[in-house]
Amino acid sequence: MAHKYIVLPIETEVSNINGSSDRSPKCKCGDWSKHWLKFSGREKLPDECCIVGCKKPVEDGAHINVQGEGKKWFIAMMCHDCNMKTDEYLRKNNLPPLRAESKTICVLANRSETCDDASSWENIKETIGNIKY
Repeated sequence: MAHKYIVLPIETEVSNINGSSDRSPKCKCGDWSKHWLKFSGREKLPDECCIVGCKKPVEDGAHINVQGEGKKWFIAMMCHDCNMKTDEYLRKNNLPPLRAESKTICVLANRSETCDDASSWENIKETIGNIKY
């Protein structure tokens, strides 16, 4: 199975997608953390949030836009606090945009290109069964 992700070469501005957790239907992987694991090819979630300056433990598979990648949606692993920081929240509180660390793995969130694609779904049970939290 081809990996469906990008690796940020440098610190890069990212934006949380407001309201994405309410989207239906849900991912076939079970949750967005499992989706990230399956399509990143990694066996374990990162220990720390991907946002520059944040060292909190990963809690959420966050839906984001990545500067320079158009309107594509990606999943990056963040702490819950950083995942809740929308562009509107940042502007309202005069805070700078979020920046993800270099080497952050951002997995495509588009289900038609990932978990709804039959060729990607073939080994999902084996992959999810081997996930280490």
